[in-house]
Amino acid sequence: MSIPTDCTDIVDAATYAATMRDAPLNDPAYFGGPMGSVTPTAPPADADLRDVVAAGDRLRCGWADVRADITGLFANVGTVDAETAAAYPAWLAEKREPTSVFWLDGVVYDCSEAYGGTLCQYVTTHPMYGVDMADTVLVRDDVVVTVTQRNVPTDDLMGSIVTRLWG
Repeated sequence: MSIPTDCTDIVDAATYAATMRDAPLNDPAYFGGPMGSVTPTAPPADADLRDVVAAGDRLRCGWADVRADITGLFANVGTVDAETAAAYPAWLAEKREPTSVFWLDGVVYDCSEAYGGTLCQYVTTHPMYGVDMADTVLVRDDVVVTVTQRNVPTDDLMGSIVTRLWG
């Protein structure tokens, strides 16, 4: 298993062209933090499991146009320790009180076995724009793949990422 160092290599060329189209990749006007190949960091002392997983990111990719509404596609790939990998799916599937206005804070994911690991997903409709939004997380061994989409159909993007990562 090898994590790509370039967002354009996260899936095969045909899937990339069909899914990402001409959306700007990692536009600094849209994204405030480091994107592309990144070095994992230590999570903050008060980190929840989502923050712990994000600290392990090795590749952060975002396709979004600052001129668009909320439309965007985001994919992160990282590694975590065995304890975090074992706990994260159950944490996603657990009801928690929201502690922020982040749209995924406190929501309950549906989890099942898929792609050789545990796949968890939360799907909703944006209250203002009426478009589909989804957050899909695959935990397989010590790797966590997260795909977040807003108003972008992905047609098994996770399957394409799995094929790229694990063959």
